[in-house]
Amino acid sequence: MRTTVATWNSQGYNNAKWDIVKQLARSCSVICLQEAGALASEPAGTQRDGLYIYGWSGADTDAYRNNRVSLAIVSTQQATSIGFSFGYDRGLGYITIGNMLYGTWHEKRGNGGIAQALIGALRETGATTCIIGGDFNDQTFTVHALGSSSRSRMTIRSVDSSAYNFAYSGTPTHKVSGHNLDRVYVSNNLTIIHHWAISVPVSDHNPVCATVVDSTADMTYWESFKSLFA
Repeated sequence: MRTTVATWNSQGYNNAKWDIVKQLARSCSVICLQEAGALASEPAGTQRDGLYIYGWSGADTDAYRNNRVSLAIVSTQQATSIGFSFGYDRGLGYITIGNMLYGTWHEKRGNGGIAQALIGALRETGATTCIIGGDFNDQTFTVHALGSSSRSRMTIRSVDSSAYNFAYSGTPTHKVSGHNLDRVYVSNNLTIIHHWAISVPVSDHNPVCATVVDSTADMTYWESFKSLFA
């Protein structure tokens, strides 16, 4: 398996932002969105321009009713299943395609409880392999360490191996702060072999892309050599 995914805090939805999503879909099979605006309110499985849209909005996503935090996943393939798992302050929107779980997450400044939400999603679906994209609102690189309270510091051994690392890109994911807040995490049976941010003019956040494989057989010779020093 070799796939490329993206994550992006789009800070709303309009035609220009949908154009960015379509551009990402040319090389990415799944795009995880945060602050997805009206796109998050589309009926599950809505098709637009050949892409499938899955969204979660309203009080369910962030315990607020102003819909500031809204989540969506846009996929080039139809989902096998769709679900939502609530953490402590935020929730994880997810789909499965075959045996792979894809999730989108928007951290509440280190206290969103992603561990609890992800454990719930994995239990509900029976999935053992997952790719999570999100805006984590800090530069912590181990997913089980995210969160300022002990209840959100549960260790998730299945996703603690690979993450977006700003050293691989000169483009920050958050243009205002210059920090790298947006990342992709994968199960420890997967490997991120490329990850990079793309500068876009329509949001304070830049999309982050990651190419993921589950076998060295899916790597080029150079990628296999480079992975020895990762």
